[in-house]
Amino acid sequence: MTDLFEGESLDKRILIVNCGNKQTERIAGLVLEAAAKEDKTIKLYIARNITEAESLLNDDDIDILILDAVYKKEKQEEYLGISLVEELREMDKYVLLPVIFITSAVEMREHAYKELNCLSFLPEAFEEDALLKVLRKALQYSTYRDEENYEKKKKSGML
Repeated sequence: MTDLFEGESLDKRILIVNCGNKQTERIAGLVLEAAAKEDKTIKLYIARNITEAESLLNDDDIDILILDAVYKKEKQEEYLGISLVEELREMDKYVLLPVIFITSAVEMREHAYKELNCLSFLPEAFEEDALLKVLRKALQYSTYRDEENYEKKKKSGML
């Protein structure tokens, strides 16, 4: 796990689950650019794999998650990113977490939107402007973590 930046007054914690070194560097640069444009102070984490991501998500309160839907596990590919988000949606603190998939697994697009409520589903060869637009939107979201607030919203059907 890598912690890239932390300001004194923290607005958001953002986790990028490694999509490949060059892609991760590109995404991290755009995250920092979007945060600067929105005048947000962020803490940016990079997890090299799903296990590191799970550990960080359990240990800290993440506000935005950026990941790939598919990861290689031994000699085969699995939808580990999708499975991770399915698990997160069962946790009260992550039921409203903005999730941005950056992936080549276009067959999972409908599932990601309908079942997982992802904020965006971008192709691996995304346009930088498209990711910046989504990031600026995600930086404006509130992540409800306190149980009382969550229960009020859940009962009123506003998830």
